[in-house]
Parts: sequence; C-alpha cells; structure tokens
Amino acid sequence: MNTQLSEHHPWARTEEEKSAYVRMQEQLLDRRALLAELEPHAAPHIDAAAWAVVLSIRATIGQIAAALTRLESGTYGLCLTCGDALDPDRVEIFPYTESCVPCQKEADKR
Repeated sequence: MNTQLSEHHPWARTEEEKSAYVRMQEQLLDRRALLAELEPHAAPHIDAAAWAVVLSIRATIGQIAAALTRLESGTYGLCLTCGDALDPDRVEIFPYTESCVPCQKEADKR
C-alpha cells in the first residue's frame, strides 16, 4: 500500500480543489492505518463494536475514493442527486460529501 501523499493533481481546477485533494488523501491514509490496526481484532463474534467501526471505516474509505474520482473527472463539488453545486462550507468540513443539504435531508427521511 502506498503511504505517501501524491501532490500530482493537474486536473484540479482551483486552489480549493487542490486543498480538498490533499485533505482527502490525508484522510484516506489515516483511515487505512486505523483499519489495519482494528481489522485483525474485529469480527462480529469477537468484538461487535470494533466490527461496526471497521464497517464504518470501510464505507468512509469508499466515499473518499469516490470523491477523488469525481475530482479527477471534473464533477467534484456537485450533488450526485440533483447536480447543483455543493455549499463550499459543507465541502470544507466534509470534503467527500456526495449530496447537498436539501438532498441529504430528503435521503435521511427514507
């Protein structure tokens, strides 16, 4: 597994995208390290709480990887549901978010 951050992001159009890319790379490395630490001890029959954390970390890793793909493809910062631009403050706090607040609220109701 590559544990170095890549500074190569020629497709990033703005400083905000470059910053988001670096932050997501850092978060990905952190979560992979945590996963490597927890996974050997986490199984439903051994430690149910650790197992739940491992499943959550895996889901977050998938979300970060998907956001990096969107960044590379030029669709980063757009809601996957409605296509509207995401609030920059939301992206700053949660750089791998997939939905705008209204669409996320609607999804949470389901």
